[in-house]
Amino acid sequence: WLGDFYRRQKSKNGPLMATKATARKLAVIFYQMVKKKEGFVPIPITEYTEELKQRKLRYLQKQAMKLDMVLVES
Repeated sequence: WLGDFYRRQKSKNGPLMATKATARKLAVIFYQMVKKKEGFVPIPITEYTEELKQRKLRYLQKQAMKLDMVLVES
């Protein structure tokens, strides 16, 4: 999922910002591991993609409401 995160950031902000964002995410993960003295438990890719899909859907619904439109599932 970190690779997917990097690719999404790269397409939005370019490779330099994507590298910085991914490095920050890794630093936060490392810090939490050291602070809590626990091992890293990655998010399952299916859970990650489902959450991403739900976030995109909420964003689209908000945008549609701003334009006085309604999203219809097909």
